[in-house]
Amino acid sequence: VYRRLGLSLARIMNYDPLDPEWNPAKEKFYEIYWGEIPLVADEAVMKAVKPFSDVLHRAKTKQDKEAFTNQVIAITEACRKSLGDAWKDIKKAEEQSSHV
Repeated sequence: VYRRLGLSLARIMNYDPLDPEWNPAKEKFYEIYWGEIPLVADEAVMKAVKPFSDVLHRAKTKQDKEAFTNQVIAITEACRKSLGDAWKDIKKAEEQSSHV
């Protein structure tokens, strides 16, 4: 899910609001945002994605898009941390089950 989210963010960042690919890129993001992210994202990822969604919805110009570059970076970092935390939890659970 985070990989698909990252790819959708990259696609958004590669197009401007007046480009014909802009709306399909936004649609893909919103499919992931509403359909998959709520199922797997931790609180930090949700806190990063929600304001981005709001700004993306209102973006109409290239300058609007440029204004949320830092939000895309924050989402990516939150996803990376979330994945790292999940792997730590899995490893810890494996270690605990091997000691039983």
